[in-house]
Amino acid sequence: LAALQVLDHDFKAGGSGKSFQAVKAAGDQLLANDKDAALQAALRTALGELERTLQSASANTAPPSVRKAISKAGLDGLVGEILLAQLKGILSRSSFLLQAALADVDKLHQQVLQQLKSVTAASNSLLTLGFEADSEVESLCELGILVPTDVNHNDFFDTNAYLRRLERTLRDVHEIIHAGPPGDMPIRSASSGSFELYLSISPEVMQALGKFTIAIAGVFLAIREARKTRKSAEDNNYPRNVIDQMKEHEESLLKDGLEQAADDLMDRANPDIEPTRKPELHTAAKKAADFVAESVNSGVDFQVSPPSLEEVAASDKAAAQLAAAMRELAQSLNTMTTALGSRSEPIAELPAPTRGSETES
Repeated sequence: LAALQVLDHDFKAGGSGKSFQAVKAAGDQLLANDKDAALQAALRTALGELERTLQSASANTAPPSVRKAISKAGLDGLVGEILLAQLKGILSRSSFLLQAALADVDKLHQQVLQQLKSVTAASNSLLTLGFEADSEVESLCELGILVPTDVNHNDFFDTNAYLRRLERTLRDVHEIIHAGPPGDMPIRSASSGSFELYLSISPEVMQALGKFTIAIAGVFLAIREARKTRKSAEDNNYPRNVIDQMKEHEESLLKDGLEQAADDLMDRANPDIEPTRKPELHTAAKKAADFVAESVNSGVDFQVSPPSLEEVAASDKAAAQLAAAMRELAQSLNTMTTALGSRSEPIAELPAPTRGSETES
């Protein structure tokens, strides 16, 4: 997978896992159908040579903005998903003929070599002309939303209903942080089944939303511990009034925790927001807290993919500091997600975050 990133500034192994598995399945089927040992060895050698060509491409070390510019110019044959699709096509249509697959892989390798010549020339020209690397961390930050089938039921209407609420939440958080609506929000990748969506959003919104989610996840961890205590009290036949007070405490943990999360989000609000707009955004922050709470309670995971050290210019200290903060946020969010576990059963009594074909205005 690492060899498929020559031009793919958006390529993520996790987001492309299904494509890779499809290629692997086609290859396994081919090897099962044609057991000629010499041809199998030759095919593995040919694929290995293709991999080494990709890994050694000088364009791999070009700044992400240069690779993005080359890709947008049309030299996109070296993008991970495209290469995976080409490999799957070769292995599938040659499902009983190793000799044909070997010839097609060699042909693909020659195409890649030709494309690399163009890409390398374009990359060198851009760098010679002083094309500056994009110092904005925004284009390198990724938000992942992993929705289990218990939430979207692998159904269009349920998925659409969830995405509408997600969109509203992202728009509201963006306005709170930036005092205005978002522009483009590129989709990095998406998959069906257990629905996964990866978006590129501003690092400031990412930080706000990440801390917002961590705070709400912490509320559910507290509720889970309180429920354990109540269950132990019930097992030991504590008086009913004591049990009821424990349950009220759990409910207050949720109510107070979500209100505090919304208040904390508003504390980060952009000072340029019109005073008359702030009460409306405070209400929006509470709705966002409800949505994130319902999502977390139902098993939805939120992930932050920060830029790597290699993707941020060392000379851009502000970008490097922001990237470091994003990596710290990603680690904190991952730790909280691990602590929550799979959540096959809801932690608290909340409505599910979708309503079938229900829509919101």
